[in-house]
Amino acid sequence: MMMKREIPLTDAKVTAAASLCESIDRPLILHIEAAAAPPEVRKAYMDQLGTFLDAHPRLPVLLIHMAQLDPPEVERLIAAHPNAYFIPSTVKFTTSDGRGEMHTEGGIPWTVMFGDGELLDSWRTLFVRHPDRFVYGSDNVMAHIWRDVYVREMRIWRRAFQTLPPRAAHMIAHENAERLWHLGGGTP
Repeated sequence: MMMKREIPLTDAKVTAAASLCESIDRPLILHIEAAAAPPEVRKAYMDQLGTFLDAHPRLPVLLIHMAQLDPPEVERLIAAHPNAYFIPSTVKFTTSDGRGEMHTEGGIPWTVMFGDGELLDSWRTLFVRHPDRFVYGSDNVMAHIWRDVYVREMRIWRRAFQTLPPRAAHMIAHENAERLWHLGGGTP
C-alpha cells in the first residue's frame, strides 16, 4: 500500500527547505505527481508551483519524475520559469508489440518518454532545445525495480544519450548536475 501525502508548496516545511537551499546555494528537489492528481487538484497545484518558482527566482527547483508532466507542460514551465529543471527518473518505457510497459510501478501514470526502446521525438526535441534544463537521474529504490528492469532501462538511456547531440547528452547526463550542485572540482 502506497502512502499518499499532499503538502502545499506554501507549507512551512517547504518554505524552510527552500530557504535552506537558497542559503547554501543548492537546488531544491520537489516530488510532484501531477498526473496522479484529479484535474482540479492538478491545476491548483501547478498554479502553486508557478507562484513558488516566481517567489524563488534564484533557486533552481528540480522536479523529480518529470513531475509526471508531458512535453507541452514541461515546455511551458521552461518558458515561464528560468529556475525550473526536470529529472527524468521513473518514466515509462512503452512497447508496441503487446508486451505492455517495462516499468509501471503500481499503475502510477508516469511520464511516457520511450516507445520501443527509443526516446520519443517530443522529448528529443525538448532535450535538444533545452539541454540545460534536464538532469539525468534514476530512481531504483525498490528491489524488484533494480533487480528486474534497471539494467534494461540503463541500456535504453545509454542509447538515447548516444542519439542526442554530444553537447546536449553531456549536459543532461552530468554537466547540469555538476553546475547546479557546484561539483566542478572547486569548493562551494
